[in-house]
Amino acid sequence: MKALSIILRVVALLAAAFCIFAWVDTRQKVSYALGKMSNVEGESLQDKADKVPGILDDNAGMKKQISALGERIKGLDTKVSGLNSELESERSKSLKASAELAKKTSEIRTLNQTITSNKKSMAEKDSMIEGLKAEVLKAKSMVTQDKTVDGLKEKIASLESQLEAKHKAFLEADKKTKILDMSEIVEVIETNKEGQKVRKQIVKVPYIPKGDIATVLSVDHENQLVELNRGQKNGVKLDQVIVLRREGEDVSEIKIAELSDDKSVGMINRLVAIPETIEVGDSLEMCNPAIEKLQNGGDVPAKDAEQAPSAPSAPAAPSAPQAPEAEA
Repeated sequence: MKALSIILRVVALLAAAFCIFAWVDTRQKVSYALGKMSNVEGESLQDKADKVPGILDDNAGMKKQISALGERIKGLDTKVSGLNSELESERSKSLKASAELAKKTSEIRTLNQTITSNKKSMAEKDSMIEGLKAEVLKAKSMVTQDKTVDGLKEKIASLESQLEAKHKAFLEADKKTKILDMSEIVEVIETNKEGQKVRKQIVKVPYIPKGDIATVLSVDHENQLVELNRGQKNGVKLDQVIVLRREGEDVSEIKIAELSDDKSVGMINRLVAIPETIEVGDSLEMCNPAIEKLQNGGDVPAKDAEQAPSAPSAPAAPSAPQAPEAEA
């Protein structure tokens, strides 16, 4: 009995010790939980514990949102990388365009210098012509005073011949300068023998009409008739065939049906070119196939040659300087 009593006392002591340990441990856990849940609303630990599942769900949702934002940020980073690549490409193109612009500016400066040089040369020729005129006048005044009339006449003829030659050269240079002023630099893309695209710069010379310019007074597309302000005094003949052109391109072919001194009415050949584009007020170039065939060395019937209208001939455009070529 005494031994049993001792055992029971030991068991009681152990149980008391275990209870104390459990109480202390529970107390520590409660304190730790209270510290962790200090931001959770609620007066007691039980109230706070009831709100924990909702908070965990909110945390899970936040984690999903953060993950989605991370993926979006990665996508934005990819787009930013692509935009940076495009920016570098555009920057490279901009540098290349700046280099081409500088090159074209240099070419334009060279052309301007050439024009200035031509103008200076024309001014010098003009001054020379004025000097020759003064010499001619001086020589003419000396004819009545000097006995060597024949020698002076020969000198005057020589000076007049030189003056005429200089004047022709001056007119030719002036025409070239005017055509060069009206010219423009254009870019064309051609395919070379290797099949590569090549960009070239050429000087485009404006078209110079060779025939007489007529104005359309009236047009009747239904009856295929057109009235022009050119008539018999301009060299137009009855039953004459005339080609009408606009900027060097054929517009129509007409046959003169009515004729007066300063007007003519032609029947339109609807099978030639595009007569539908003729309108009142158009300025069209009158060209005769007979004249053009003769100019090109062909044979023309005598009847057609006699009916060819007299048209003011324009000088051929001078050869324009070719701009330097640039590969694309």
